[in-house]
Amino acid sequence: MALVVTAVALFGLLGIQMRTLVDTQAGARRAQAIRLIEDLGERMQNNPNALGNLAAYTGTPASAAVDCGTAPCTPAELAEYDIWQWRQNVISNLPGGSAQVFVQVAVPASWGY
Repeated sequence: MALVVTAVALFGLLGIQMRTLVDTQAGARRAQAIRLIEDLGERMQNNPNALGNLAAYTGTPASAAVDCGTAPCTPAELAEYDIWQWRQNVISNLPGGSAQVFVQVAVPASWGY
């Protein structure tokens, strides 16, 4: 009987340990996602015409046309380069990494703002 009670207690402790590990990993991924969102915001702030090039940020480029890290770029090319590079960071840093950038044009009246 004591062996059964000890086994149940050990399985319970093992379950708690596994749940803690899963929660820790989820928190680390969430923190990485927040850092990536902040990175995109900073990239947009550094683009002299980011608002004029929102379509480039919401698109899904297959590759950057110009490497703005080594060559001068127009604001439109910089937007395309930024979103391409940012998406590569999302893919490499998050498991199953994919992201969709969108622009909310109006707040629904039901939100009460």
